[in-house]
Amino acid sequence: HITKYKFNFWLEYKNIFQSLVPSRLVYEKAKHTLSLFNKDTVGIHIRRGDATNKQNPNCYNYGVHPKFFDKEIARILGTSLDTKIFLATDSVECSSRLSKKYGDRIITYNKQFVESEFNSEKGGQIDAMVELFLLSKTQTMYATSWSTFSEAASKWGDVDTKVISLSCGYSTSL
Repeated sequence: HITKYKFNFWLEYKNIFQSLVPSRLVYEKAKHTLSLFNKDTVGIHIRRGDATNKQNPNCYNYGVHPKFFDKEIARILGTSLDTKIFLATDSVECSSRLSKKYGDRIITYNKQFVESEFNSEKGGQIDAMVELFLLSKTQTMYATSWSTFSEAASKWGDVDTKVISLSCGYSTSL
């Protein structure tokens, strides 16, 4: 008698992420920003930087213009005065523009932005882990297409995630 072995890769993948615990350093750095969250905090991850560099053969997959995120942010914030957005991005310009436009309804982690070049070692990895952890603590997340960063945060926190698409809408959940 042969027993059929069933292995659900995606379930195991999700379980592994959900078993992660942030290091003491990551948690301590995230603690203040996390205290600004409420039950209605939505995560937004906008990937720019080296991902959109023309040297990257996949740059067009990350090519969602920030204005499409801006449109979603306006829609999300219009649903309730209690809603806040945690913004994780590698773009100084996106962070400052959206923070200026929406004021204290945009929450950001106070980090040192570092330039990243395609196919080069990247600085700021502790800050990236802090933002990954913070995204995992949001109620819902809107993500950049082709982003494993967004996917990891989504799986870690079991967060319902929509991917912002080139057509100014969003595709299926991650």
